[in-house]
Amino acid sequence: MKILLISYYAPPLNAITSLRAFTLGQQISNNHEVHLVTRHWKGTENTWSDLNKSNLNPSKIKKVNNNFSLHYLPYQETKYSSNKIFRKFTTLKSKLSANFSRNIDLDQFYELIITKFNDTQFDFIYVTSPPLSIINLGNKLQKHFKSKLICDFRDLHNNLLLKKNKEYNLKEKIELYNLKKYLKKNLKNSFLTSTASEPFTSFLTKITKADTITVLNGYETVLFKELKSERSEYFEVSVLGTLYEAQDLSIMLNSFKQLSKNKKIRFNFIGTGAIPKVASLIKKKIPNAIVTDKIERLDALKIGKRSQILFYVGWKGYKGVYSGKIFEYLGLKKNILIAPGDCDVIDNLINKNKVGISLNTEAEVIKYLELKFNEWRNNKNKVINFEGLDIDKYSRENQNLKIIKKMRKSIK
Repeated sequence: MKILLISYYAPPLNAITSLRAFTLGQQISNNHEVHLVTRHWKGTENTWSDLNKSNLNPSKIKKVNNNFSLHYLPYQETKYSSNKIFRKFTTLKSKLSANFSRNIDLDQFYELIITKFNDTQFDFIYVTSPPLSIINLGNKLQKHFKSKLICDFRDLHNNLLLKKNKEYNLKEKIELYNLKKYLKKNLKNSFLTSTASEPFTSFLTKITKADTITVLNGYETVLFKELKSERSEYFEVSVLGTLYEAQDLSIMLNSFKQLSKNKKIRFNFIGTGAIPKVASLIKKKIPNAIVTDKIERLDALKIGKRSQILFYVGWKGYKGVYSGKIFEYLGLKKNILIAPGDCDVIDNLINKNKVGISLNTEAEVIKYLELKFNEWRNNKNKVINFEGLDIDKYSRENQNLKIIKKMRKSIK
């Protein structure tokens, strides 16, 4: 069996998004030939603008193992007019015409892929979004190679489908209409669609005749098993990954500010510097907090492993929002504190698997953290109890099996 995976994001880019296709490729390559196509990455990209910058170095190939090859292609970023009026006009035109390729145009990969693999017969082509333009690329490649197409969605271009309040304004209605139009056109030849959230799965079930399944993000079993717990002289509470201005950060900031008076409690915000305004707010509110830009993923995970509490800010007003970091938190097997709770899938995940607690007031957060701090302080090994049930099913390996089983079944 030969499989072609295409992902805009891939290692060495330091992002959870890089791993969705890559880990699937690793798993399949245990028994089959796998090629993953992506763009060139330096591995030092830190901001959103960095993710779109051109890299016109010639194509190169890196062998991951005997069966798995990474193909890096030159990439030309989309250039926008300096004229504001013209720029707004072209943006409106793109939205009205359901052109979802404008931001990251991946049609530039088409001829390169055709030339590189023209004599290869692939059993499957797998493309993963974002960006949404990759779905159009997958549809075009399916027509050329006559392979079975798998379209994967880590998200669906925007959060409109995840709004609990379904009252859309005119602009949103037009955008949803065009999204449906775009997907119907580009999914009509797909063999399988997969998504990282149940609301997306439900939506796509109505769009395509292809089998549609939910494949959650996860954590890599081998990597997380190798992480060693280090004893810290501090009771460490850590946030790993990006925080956004649109989130309700008030409970976290106000409760942490009060608790920071205890010099034995340390608050870590790892990778939060990716959004400078949020990082500045944290430093102002909690001067002794440790706030970093993006750091190497393994280094971030080591900080999470030595922490006693992993903190997550829930998204209220949305449904089905699984962040990649919540699964890494599960893999670290540490107590998770959600505040505010999302009253949705994250709260359910935490409660069902007994891996932490969801709270909604500053007083509750302070009381809980003081309780856990006392438990830590009074334990000679400086640890707190962790129950954790059924965590293994959230590994990437077990989630990927949902796709792999569909592939195997179709070629028998």
